[in-house]
Amino acid sequence: MNQSMNKFFRSGQITLLILLLGMLGLTVGLSAASRSLQDINQSTQTDSGTRALAGAEAGLQYGLTKFDPSLPATSYPFCISSPAPTPVPVPMTTPFPGFNTGSIGYTICREPNKAYAETIGLAKDDVLQVEPSPSIDHAVVMWKGFNSAVEVSVLYYSVAGGYEVQRFAFNSNSTSNAGNNFVRADPGAPCVIAANRSGQFCGDDSYMAGSSCTANTEISLISGTKTAKLIRVRRLYNSGDTAVCGQKIVPLGTLAYASMDIPSLSVIGTATTTGGTTRRVQASITPGVLSGMFDYAIYTEGALTK
Repeated sequence: MNQSMNKFFRSGQITLLILLLGMLGLTVGLSAASRSLQDINQSTQTDSGTRALAGAEAGLQYGLTKFDPSLPATSYPFCISSPAPTPVPVPMTTPFPGFNTGSIGYTICREPNKAYAETIGLAKDDVLQVEPSPSIDHAVVMWKGFNSAVEVSVLYYSVAGGYEVQRFAFNSNSTSNAGNNFVRADPGAPCVIAANRSGQFCGDDSYMAGSSCTANTEISLISGTKTAKLIRVRRLYNSGDTAVCGQKIVPLGTLAYASMDIPSLSVIGTATTTGGTTRRVQASITPGVLSGMFDYAIYTEGALTK
């Protein structure tokens, strides 16, 4: 009797042990299968994301070839608008693998006009170039850097006389002005500027928050019948933050800071894969800068008028 009971209990223990081992094996198997499915899903998403990014870059590259610099910025829609601009499909003879026809496109659009031109850390001998708005009467050039100086070239145009370039050189160090015939610029506090009419500030925080720039100088953009078409600021001696802001004459004959209304355009490439993954790539379009040789053209002595 006892032997029969012992055999019964042993057989039950073995059955229970087999069930536990089976459940453990099933758990491990399900866990491995789940992990494999997650890896496959992640790999699929990564592949789809990479494919979508490549498609968006292709749309961007194609869109750049369609940009027409002769068209005014106002001919393009705003990038942020409601409804958003509809991307132009990139023509495909046969759909790219993983994409449907028309799922890769581009958009050329404009951002809000910039109120000022600025280059952080403009390198020595490099140039900040800006086309001033016709509504601006004066330009204020600001720069930072110990014992620094700038050379400013302004391209004027008049119907009667054609094009003319005038060059100015400014230095904030009075001891250097006598030796190099530079014009004395205004140092210190005048560089701290309030918001202009567009609600934007002239220069970044470093120009406004107590730590004023090294120097600034004001240049008239309208001289008789001549109107400035281009401003070029070249850093001399060292590198540093450099900005060009606009001013206009307001009632009572005083000057107030005003937006330079510098156009800002972008090209956006978009792509959506057959799996529904979407990517977007955006690049800003900046106007071409004239070669440095422009500033070394032959000019007459004295007034430095080229």
